[in-house]
Amino acid sequence: MEAKGRVALITGAASGIGKAYATELLNQGAKVAICDINTEEGEKLVETLSEKYGKGRVIFSQCDVTDYLQFEESFQTTITEFGHIDIVINNAGIMNDRFWELEVDINLNGVIRGTLLAQRFMGTDRGGQGGVVINTGSNVSINPYVSVPIYSATKAALVSFTRAFGDQYHVDLTGVKVMALCPGTTDTKLVRDVNRKLLLARYEDAWQKDIVSSIPQRAEHVAKALIHVLSTGKSGSVWMVEKDQPPHEIRKTVLITGGANGIGYCTARELLRSGVKAIAIIDLPDSNGENAVTELEKEFGANHAIFLTGDVANIEELTACFKKAIESFGTLDIVINNAGIMNDADWEPMVDVNYKGVVRGTILGLNHMGKHKGGKGGTIVNMSSIIGLQGNPIAPIYAGTSFAIIGFTSSLLTFYEKTGVRVLLICPGLTTTGLASKFMSSKIYAMDLLDDEIAAKEMTTMESQSPEHVATAIVELIEKGGNGTVFVSENNQPTYAVQLPIYTDLKISI
Repeated sequence: MEAKGRVALITGAASGIGKAYATELLNQGAKVAICDINTEEGEKLVETLSEKYGKGRVIFSQCDVTDYLQFEESFQTTITEFGHIDIVINNAGIMNDRFWELEVDINLNGVIRGTLLAQRFMGTDRGGQGGVVINTGSNVSINPYVSVPIYSATKAALVSFTRAFGDQYHVDLTGVKVMALCPGTTDTKLVRDVNRKLLLARYEDAWQKDIVSSIPQRAEHVAKALIHVLSTGKSGSVWMVEKDQPPHEIRKTVLITGGANGIGYCTARELLRSGVKAIAIIDLPDSNGENAVTELEKEFGANHAIFLTGDVANIEELTACFKKAIESFGTLDIVINNAGIMNDADWEPMVDVNYKGVVRGTILGLNHMGKHKGGKGGTIVNMSSIIGLQGNPIAPIYAGTSFAIIGFTSSLLTFYEKTGVRVLLICPGLTTTGLASKFMSSKIYAMDLLDDEIAAKEMTTMESQSPEHVATAIVELIEKGGNGTVFVSENNQPTYAVQLPIYTDLKISI
C-alpha cells in the first residue's frame, strides 16, 4: 500500500518512533491521527506538524490504549475528521518490568484492542474498504533479553498474534492485512533510565550483556522502514530493522549443506544474526557439526540450529536430511547449496559433490518449497565461484563444476512463476577456508599438467577474503536479490551483481 492519499491512525505517536512514523507518513502524502495518552506533547506536535503540512492533514486524539472506550473514540474521531481509515499502527508501548501488569496491558492487550478495532472500522465485512495494520514489535520479539523477560514476552506474543491474524484466512474475511515491524535498539526515551525499569536491580549486569553489541538507530530510520513494509510486505510478515540497515523479513527456516565450517558456518551465523528462525546444517560425520551447533546456540539460544549428518553425493542421505529438517521446523524457506570440495587430481568425486550435489539439493528444494508441489515458495542459493564466470588454469575441473552450476541455475529462472522459488547464485573469489588452504598447500590436488610457473603467476594475482565477508554477501543476496540474481564477492570489497551475457552479444568477427 502506498502512503500517499491514505489516512493513518498511530498510537503512541506523540514522541519517539511514533512521532517519526507520523512525520514520515505526512512526508509521503498521508493524513495522520496522532493518538497518545500525553495530551500536552500530542497537541504540541500537531501544532508543529500543522504549520509544516497544513491543518487539514493532522489531528490529535487523546488515547489510552488500555481503555477500550477511549481507544474506540479515537477511531471514531479520525473517521469523523478524515472520512475513513486506511492504516492503523499499534505503536504505543512501554518497557518497565517493575510495572509488568501495565506493561502487558499496553504492549500486548493494547495491540489486540487496536487490531480488533481496525478490523471493525476498516473491515470489508463491516462495510469498510479494508486496510493495513502494522504492529510495532522489537528485536526482543525474536531474541529475548534475559534482563527484561516480561517485556520480551509481550513483544514475542505480539509477533505470534500478528502472524495468526495476518493469515490469508483473516484477510479474506476482513480485507485487513496485519504485519509487524520490529526495531532493534532505537534512540528513544524507552531505553533511557533502564535501571529503574528492570524487575530487579541485580538484572543491571544482564542488561549490559544484552545490549553489548547493540548500535542505536535513529527513529527516522525506523520510519523509513515502515514505508518499505507498507509498500512491499505481505500480510502476516514480520520485519526487523536495526543498526540503520535496511529492513528485512524474519523468521525464515534455512537448510545449508556444508554448513559446519567455512563459508557455510559463517553464513549460518550471519543468518541467525539477521533474524531467521532456525537453521539445519547438513555435513559429513567428521565435519565437527555438533560443535558448530553448540557454538551457534551459545550465541543465539537453544532450538535455533540442528546438525544433520549427510553426504550431498548420496541422494538417500540428502533426501533424509531434507525430510528431517522439515519435520523439525515444520517448514522450509531457504536452501543454500554450499557443500563443495576442491581436488582436480581426484575429480570424479568432486563433480559428484560440487555439481551433482547442487542439482540434488536444488531439486529437493523445489520439491519441498515449490508451489507446483503444494509448497509456498522460497529461495535457493547455489554456490559457484568467480572461476565459474572466468576460468582459471590452477583448477580447470573445479572451474568446470562452477560453470556447470551457473548454467544449471540460470536455466531454472523461467520456472519461477510456476514454483514461486527464487534461484540465486553467489560467486566468491578466493576465500580463506580449509578447502582453499588445503588445495593451495600442495600440487597433489591439482592436475598433473599444472607447473610451478603457471601456478605462481596465477597466485600472484589472487587476493583472499574472509568467509565472514562472503556470508554477509549471501545474506544480502537473499534479502535483495530478485530471481536469477548473481552476486560476486571478492577481495573483501563491496558485493556487486553481474549480468550473465546473451551469447549473441559475444559475437566476434572471424
